[in-house]
Amino acid sequence: MTAEAWSDEDRVRAVVSEQDARSARWCLVADDFAGEAAPEQGARWLQAVGVDATPETLADLGERVWNLTRLFNVREGHDRSDDELPEAMTVPLPDGPAEGAAVDRERFDAMLDAYYDARGWDDEGVPTDATLDRLDLTEATQ
Repeated sequence: MTAEAWSDEDRVRAVVSEQDARSARWCLVADDFAGEAAPEQGARWLQAVGVDATPETLADLGERVWNLTRLFNVREGHDRSDDELPEAMTVPLPDGPAEGAAVDRERFDAMLDAYYDARGWDDEGVPTDATLDRLDLTEATQ
């Protein structure tokens, strides 16, 4: 699928999936070059040392880590305003192959809303109680 054929929903889903996968790889002390094979390979590595792991449990791990990271950042004062793009990205490029291209701020805000929704976060980017319950992270906020 070409980038032009992706819906905004496809883009949000891809970002969430990649963030979760990267978080799981980092927990395995594997770098990003492990790539797409990481969930299966990571599960095999853990199974080799007696851990009952599957690609699905690694995906869950990645989601939990991403949410824990967000909870830490929220505790430290991070909010929606910190998820904004730099002003320079909203200014049309003066020349080159992408001349005139710029990020549309309204579309970005709509996609950020969709991203928060896909993550199970509220309008300010804070994981909801339901998300924390589902991920067994409620104690992390106490």
